[in-house]
Amino acid sequence: MALANLLKEVDRLSQEELQQLQEHIARRRRMARLKAFDEAIAALREGLTEEQIDEIEQAMNAEYIEPVDLDEWRD
Repeated sequence: MALANLLKEVDRLSQEELQQLQEHIARRRRMARLKAFDEAIAALREGLTEEQIDEIEQAMNAEYIEPVDLDEWRD
């Protein structure tokens, strides 16, 4: 279906159907973000052994760093 035809069909939708369409699109966008996140995590893990990943995780959890107070640097 061409986009122009699809837009004509959208114009014919009721308010309830428009709400359902918006929810569907929001779900599709969330799924796309989750897929991109999963791919990024897989790329980060690529080439690392489980032991190396565990070591990285332990190092990340070993030290707490106080968040920067951004107001301190503002005039």
